[in-house]
Amino acid sequence: MRISDTGLVFDSATVDGPLRVCSFCSLLQRENGTLLVSFRRGSSKDSDDGNVVICESTDHGNTWSVISEGFESSFEDLPGEIRSTELAELADGRLLAVQGWVDRSGGSGGLRNAETDTILTVHLLQDFSTDGGRSWGDRRVLKRNAVLSGPVLRLPGRGWLATSEFSHAGTPERERFHGAYAHLSTDGVDFGTAVDVVDEDPDIFYYDQRQRVCPRTGRPVAMFWTYDNRAEADIEMHMAWGDAESLTWETP
Repeated sequence: MRISDTGLVFDSATVDGPLRVCSFCSLLQRENGTLLVSFRRGSSKDSDDGNVVICESTDHGNTWSVISEGFESSFEDLPGEIRSTELAELADGRLLAVQGWVDRSGGSGGLRNAETDTILTVHLLQDFSTDGGRSWGDRRVLKRNAVLSGPVLRLPGRGWLATSEFSHAGTPERERFHGAYAHLSTDGVDFGTAVDVVDEDPDIFYYDQRQRVCPRTGRPVAMFWTYDNRAEADIEMHMAWGDAESLTWETP
């Protein structure tokens, strides 16, 4: 990869007010060449005022403008945070936004409580746009109790693939483990039941899943940060090749 230029999509130093901490950015190039970048803005990385902004460039990234200041953050009458958003363009030209929503009824703070080994309530939500990302609606639930993990992929001949993960607390019958999942939709609207990308493993945790499609073979490939739960230490990053037809992945 050769870097030809660099610049700013959004300069938070020029913004008035507290929402100056930006994180969790993602990039989509539309069929017409338009670039869209989504990212979270908040007063801190774990604040309850976080929401996702969308910026647009129609000149190959030379200039950018904010086209959406944020999504509806409440859900089922609960105050929430839109922590991250992944965008995809559907076959009919609509845009899909898959969002990581966090219940912020208890206010600001980290997602995970290390003492109790629990996390805040988190869901994957979907919104749709018919005007290029300027307004959003038709909200639905993609998956409850799931953390968004990486871009929405277009699998050749199959549809759209969203990915998630979740840290499952230990029970008397089962040790704690970290799951990584994939969700397939033929139309980008209705997503099927989650499938396991990795086997349940109490010893090794595969987390921060990121999937891509090989441009030569069309095969999905998953990449993970990897944690040795027994040694309590990060180890080498792992990857697993998948099969788009069977929607299965090799052991990382």
